[in-house]
Amino acid sequence: MTYSLEKIKLLSQLDKNASFYEDRRNEFTQFWGITKEYLEELGTIVPFNSDEFKKVLHSFFPSELTKFNWGLFKCYEWASELYAVRHMLGRLNKIEMMYPILDFIQKHISIENTRIYDYGCGIGDICIALNVLGYETYACDLKNKLLEFTKFRFETRKMKTHIEELTCNNVCPKMNNSYFDMIICREVLEHIRDPYSILTIIHKALKKNGYFFTSSLFPKSYRIVGGTHLKEAIRQSKTRRYLNFFHDNFCEDDKIKGLYKKK
Repeated sequence: MTYSLEKIKLLSQLDKNASFYEDRRNEFTQFWGITKEYLEELGTIVPFNSDEFKKVLHSFFPSELTKFNWGLFKCYEWASELYAVRHMLGRLNKIEMMYPILDFIQKHISIENTRIYDYGCGIGDICIALNVLGYETYACDLKNKLLEFTKFRFETRKMKTHIEELTCNNVCPKMNNSYFDMIICREVLEHIRDPYSILTIIHKALKKNGYFFTSSLFPKSYRIVGGTHLKEAIRQSKTRRYLNFFHDNFCEDDKIKGLYKKK
């Protein structure tokens, strides 16, 4: 049986009687310890989905700090709450954008003995959706308050997602070779100084004919430098070595951009 987007959204909620927005707002206020009234007032002053709010978020990433690994890690730590509110309440269409992948997984990847890894899990929406569908999930992200919030979301749903905490933005996660059926990298590679190293680890960690999805820095994709996007990452993604790695090790899906199958 294939679940629809609306079915997945409903089953992902803690309160099935609340609206999708209300349920996420309640989760956010419960963890971060603020009132709904304050949050709504803040959203009226600076809408969470606005360019203005995005500029505020990016102001936490001054170039004087982000050029250092420790500085970049600290910036993400300081911006944790803003990231959480933007992705919980400002980008409600994110799960809709991921539905083609969720639909593909349901139709092409068996639930039995399947492991799916979400590299750079953010607020955990992908793992929560996959858990609803019955898949075993693994995830990693930087060790900060945002990841604590993600753990809180998993725990309140009694999920058993395996989580790895990364202590620096250029540290690669520990993955067993030929272990995962699919690895997902949504809006991640452009935030890493050396995405090529991540690609090599992902390739080794995938089973034969395993799937890799990335929403960014794949051949013919486009990302601008600025904000939290690192120029080193985008520059590397245009090198011959980087592009050849995709060509030599993955087969591109002709229907979903960014979806690849291990050769």
